[in-house]
Amino acid sequence: MTVVAQVVGSQPQAVIAWRQLTIVDRNGTTAAWTGEQALGVHAQVVRPGVVVAGNLLSSPSVLDA
Repeated sequence: MTVVAQVVGSQPQAVIAWRQLTIVDRNGTTAAWTGEQALGVHAQVVRPGVVVAGNLLSSPSVLDA
């Protein structure tokens, strides 16, 4: 089971549905998750060693800037 699955699975659905989770471990392994109730325009960019996530964005392309 992944860390993302462990965290998401351990939280009440009424809470986690509104959240975003980003992870970078000490080896640079990355992961991200966005709940189905995240507000507004939301996006995530996951690359080796870096994760960027946001909600209420003017557009998903903001994260590429």
